[in-house]
Amino acid sequence: MKKFALPVLALVLVSLALFQTSCDKVKEGRFIIPITLQDVTVDEVTFTEQQQWHTFTSEVITTSIEDTLNSFGASLADIQKIQTSNLVVRITGPAGATFDDIRYADAYLLSPGLDTVKVAYYNDSIPQTGLTELSFSSDYADLSEHLTAPQFTFYARGFYTDPKSSFDISIDFDVEVIAEIED
Repeated sequence: MKKFALPVLALVLVSLALFQTSCDKVKEGRFIIPITLQDVTVDEVTFTEQQQWHTFTSEVITTSIEDTLNSFGASLADIQKIQTSNLVVRITGPAGATFDDIRYADAYLLSPGLDTVKVAYYNDSIPQTGLTELSFSSDYADLSEHLTAPQFTFYARGFYTDPKSSFDISIDFDVEVIAEIED
């Protein structure tokens, strides 16, 4: 019996080595790409009838995530999904500005030739407590088509309960990329 143990063990090890080298070494990779928008002005909102939705739009953003993907050993073809990881909106001016006149908020991406996609929303009614920063929630919609397009526009809308003067915000929008990466 011992005579066969060594040759069988050797055969198993050689088979495993051959199997290992013949398989593509691909694993799922996950990494975060931060997108920051600074000095975005939300225009003054005036209306005669109280409570209405108001939309603000960013400048058109040209995207080139290929370099970032390459640094992780991935390409556009390797992307399985891109989803919102984190979205925070901060008021940067004027001093004393808050989100008190806004009850609800959500955010979207729009790219030429594609349907608009909701990227995040404020989960509950915004507390009227002088907040200057909002952290949004996400349903993890697939943003791959929009963020691999040559350009996109970020826009958000808020449900205003009262007129509001213009104010400036910064937006930290982090996306998680899920891709197949060669090991």
